[in-house]
Amino acid sequence: MTLNRYRLQHLVKKKHRGALKTHELLKSPDRILGLILLGNNFVNILASALTTLIAIRIGGGFATIAAAAILLTVVVLIFSEITPKTLGTLKPEMLAFLSSWIYLPLLKIFYPIVYVVNTISGLILRLFGITHPKDKLKFQDQIALQYIAADTEQPMPVRYQNRLLNLLDLESASVEDIMTHRNDIIGIDLEDPLELIIKKVQNSRYTRLPVYKKNIDRVIGFLHLRTILVQLTQPDFDKHNITDNLIKPFFIPAGTSLHRQMQNFKLEKLRIGLVVDEYGDVLGLITLDDLLQEIVGELIAGNYSAP
Repeated sequence: MTLNRYRLQHLVKKKHRGALKTHELLKSPDRILGLILLGNNFVNILASALTTLIAIRIGGGFATIAAAAILLTVVVLIFSEITPKTLGTLKPEMLAFLSSWIYLPLLKIFYPIVYVVNTISGLILRLFGITHPKDKLKFQDQIALQYIAADTEQPMPVRYQNRLLNLLDLESASVEDIMTHRNDIIGIDLEDPLELIIKKVQNSRYTRLPVYKKNIDRVIGFLHLRTILVQLTQPDFDKHNITDNLIKPFFIPAGTSLHRQMQNFKLEKLRIGLVVDEYGDVLGLITLDDLLQEIVGELIAGNYSAP
């Protein structure tokens, strides 16, 4: 039970014999536990009965029986409990892979007894409203993975540890957590004078800007500045040059997880989108670069300056 399940899966893929048998046993942990406890209790009770019988034949007195009980308790505690279980914790693969060769055939032999015992145990638990989960074996959920990544004793560089934790957080975090708020969005208002628009395009540190009329809720598209900079010097440049080069706006529902949004950007082959509420009002702006920065840290300046 203390095996590293990920390493076990890795060894199973490599067709390691002991790992294959251990993996087969762990598919039904209640059965293997039932077998182990059945054998453990049988041996302990048998040892107790034999020790008492021997003590009676040797001396027959209460003191002899008590001394034999104490001696048996010490022997069982050291050789059957503390030592093997400590060894199992320190060397789980060694013991698990070796013992699986014994447990697997024993489980097939004593399966009827184990089945009856587990069934009775399950019925008793149901009386108290406790049921077994449908999925018999759960390895590690997201919280467990985060705990492993955060508290690993292996020499993992902090930057890699942070990236791994950020990846695991993508599903729980939403686009609102990292978006540029609507009040901070820099865009082009087509109602502004042409001279002001040209100046804003020339001085922008971003390569993509939303284009709207009067306010950001009336956005009509995104402008890639590289497609328009060459045209700025032309004498007949006007606002039609801007509207003719717009990219269709992409809207992202509020509450979308970062993981889902990364997939959406990939499917739509886009790098930028506007986060909107249920009424269609713009809440903010998010880019693929924002998502990447959330994983690997600050790579570039600005929130929507990617090429």
